Amino acid sequence: MALSRKAPDLVLDTTPQLGGNLDVNGKSIGDGTLELLKFTETAVAVNEFTIANAATGAGPTLTSTGGDTNVDINITPKGTGSVVIDGLKYPQADGTANYVLKTDGSAQLSWVAQTTDTDTTYATATTTTSGLIKLEDGTEQTVAANTVSTTASRTYGVQLNATNQAVVNVPWADTNTTYSGTDFDIAGDAVAMSIALG
Repeated sequence: MALSRKAPDLVLDTTPQLGGNLDVNGKSIGDGTLELLKFTETAVAVNEFTIANAATGAGPTLTSTGGDTNVDINITPKGTGSVVIDGLKYPQADGTANYVLKTDGSAQLSWVAQTTDTDTTYATATTTTSGLIKLEDGTEQTVAANTVSTTASRTYGVQLNATNQAVVNVPWADTNTTYSGTDFDIAGDAVAMSIALG
């Protein structure tokens, strides 16, 4: 009497486990009608992908592993397709040396020449607008009459003169000069004196 051995139905096995490497025998993995994963095998392969899941707060990983010390990950689209990572479409070819990636604002990246900005202009600074100023000069004030007061709680603001140079306008009052006599008049900053000759 001949007995036939029927292969077990995987549908009924809710915890299937492999006892060795799975040989897809040139077939694909899918829902039975549509392909989900397709495999090709290199006879002398030593490198492969390792896929790992992750706990809450971390992302799963796709890692190149194998016998070589350094292993690339190669991603090649079909035809004129693009590599899309997180919604950004990368160029389909290498750019010219020293070019940089630029986005068009619509998720398409492209190579463009890196430029140096030589045309940007800045407005002159005002009391309400940030901008540029030109220093009055680089000479340190050492003459006593030109030094800024070090009196506590006394500050002087930087202002721009008529040619947009930054200057400090220090208020000054003459408290040292004395005048005597009865034959002179002071009007504004002018002094008139009468001199009698014998």
